Amino acid sequence: MIQNLSEMLHHNDPAICRQGVTLAESLARQPLLHPMIRQAQEGPDSFLTGVVAALMLRLPERALAKTDSSLLLALPFNLPDLSLMGDLEQADGVHIVETLSSDELPPLRFPPGLASLSLYYLQSSALLEAVLEADLPSLTELNLDQTADGLDLSGLAQLYNLRTLCIRSSPGVELGTLPPALTSLVMERCALHEDVLAEASTLTTVSMTDCTLEGVLQLPMPGRIQEVHLVGMGLTSMPDGLLFQPDLSRLSLKRNALTELPDSIWAMAGLEALLLSSNQLAELPQTIGQVTALRQLDLTGNQLTGLPQTIAGLTQLEVLLLEDNPLTTLPDEMAALHALKTLSLGQTELTEVPECLHALPALEELDLRGMPLEQLPPPSAFPALRRIRVDRAREGTVLQWARQRVELGMSELLVK
Repeated sequence: MIQNLSEMLHHNDPAICRQGVTLAESLARQPLLHPMIRQAQEGPDSFLTGVVAALMLRLPERALAKTDSSLLLALPFNLPDLSLMGDLEQADGVHIVETLSSDELPPLRFPPGLASLSLYYLQSSALLEAVLEADLPSLTELNLDQTADGLDLSGLAQLYNLRTLCIRSSPGVELGTLPPALTSLVMERCALHEDVLAEASTLTTVSMTDCTLEGVLQLPMPGRIQEVHLVGMGLTSMPDGLLFQPDLSRLSLKRNALTELPDSIWAMAGLEALLLSSNQLAELPQTIGQVTALRQLDLTGNQLTGLPQTIAGLTQLEVLLLEDNPLTTLPDEMAALHALKTLSLGQTELTEVPECLHALPALEELDLRGMPLEQLPPPSAFPALRRIRVDRAREGTVLQWARQRVELGMSELLVK
């Protein structure tokens, strides 16, 4: 069957080729790879190699062959006729897997309305150069995955209308100047230079995960960035220019090596989400209370033993995650957090839920797992509570506590 499918996909008759594409799609939708397809992965050049690669990369469900909106090409062996590409006059998305190195490609004719292009396993610059030379006025999204080490991406600056650029698993690429209209940059497992973003004044979203960085990352000053995600990058301090982003609403610095936050964090008064889990923070600055727009604060997995009294200034805070910190006390001023809906105290060293929290009017979810609790709060505590998470050994006691709440006329409680 595999041999026949390969022949169908390469047949000169367009009708037979389309039948092969339909068959390839039906095989690709199976939850498990067909054994013969797995064997084809190690076989001679064939379109199926690209199908297998796409399955491994978990591309969108119908992006494995020709459809109304997208196409997967496995290059260079279904060039030179480019019959599949030519059929997609209205396609808005194309996925290309380059499974063999090729320094020379025949002219490529991309669909005129192409808006999204994904290139996987680039072995040389030939395919990328073909993209840069093509007239693609509608191209606004480019995804690059698993490019060869040392591949020069400096030419991407020619894509004047590009808005979103995503680069994954490309540790040796040379990025260079970013496209002039770029608003969203996503990078995973890449190597970065400290000034890669310094001139990117149009960016509104920056996401970098498990990237290696030379020096201290420089953000444009001033900038228009609204979201920054710098995860797993070994950062010991905040990037330069972070305080010069007046529109910044979401900041994630998870899985880094931060030991402190700057007192100048007060300047980020418009910040709504601050995600700092899995760092080494031992304390928070007093100025944290001046970030008055904050709605979500994630401090999971740090070294905090307490919180500053000024946290009472976070009157808009809805989510506070303190799990896995050596907390021994919380300030009474937390009673002012009237908007708080979710509170996680799991894996802390608190022996009781502080009384200052009992009357929080909006608290709906409370996590107490892994705490050395000596007793539970009174049943009348937490008037809006809907869910509580506790250790399995404590479930029976908490269920009894929940029944007492019902007897007092309070709503039923979900115990997890």
